[in-house]
Amino acid sequence: PDIIMNEITDLKNVDMSANTRVRIEGTKNLVEAALKNNVKQMQSQSLAFTYEGGDTLSPEETPLDTQSTGDRKITVDGVEVLETETARIENSVVLRYGLLYGPGTWHGKDGMIYNSFKEDTVTMTDGVQSFIHIDDAVEVAIQALNFESGIYNVADDEPVKGDVWAAWYADLLNVNLQLNIQPAETHERGASNAKFRAQGGKLIYPSWKQGMDPIK
Repeated sequence: PDIIMNEITDLKNVDMSANTRVRIEGTKNLVEAALKNNVKQMQSQSLAFTYEGGDTLSPEETPLDTQSTGDRKITVDGVEVLETETARIENSVVLRYGLLYGPGTWHGKDGMIYNSFKEDTVTMTDGVQSFIHIDDAVEVAIQALNFESGIYNVADDEPVKGDVWAAWYADLLNVNLQLNIQPAETHERGASNAKFRAQGGKLIYPSWKQGMDPIK
């Protein structure tokens, strides 16, 4: 093949260990196969919310949150290996996606987040979130075939605080529930998409408001 596109995840059972194993072992296997077959180009899907804490949107040069603990540490470890392995390929692009939404995602109809808003209470923080529609994730993967090698945050133009988004989402679903809003962790800071935009990156849904309404 001329290029390998690594889009592998294992999120069905919300098992961070299983997902990290796929990122680590799967990416290593793909990279070894690429090197053996003289493949010069590779693209890998990563995450835009594994940066260390701060009070501004995270640009790509922000260090990963390697001092984290628990499930977050497991996720960060997987991202670190995936990105390091991908960089072994001569022409490599890593796309760090924001929170995916749209049909078939946790935020889509009958997804995990969607269903949680059918309960009496939803607990979340007021941290900043950066979203990306699943259709944009696919389109950007195609656009990125022509990007310069490097790491890119892929998120929309409207980072939003969790409490603001939750109230909007509840109204969209026409549900009356209690929002239990907790203080944000420092790593909940959103991601800058300036580098992606500078490469000429285009989005179908520049704002999550456009992509989430109506819910699908």
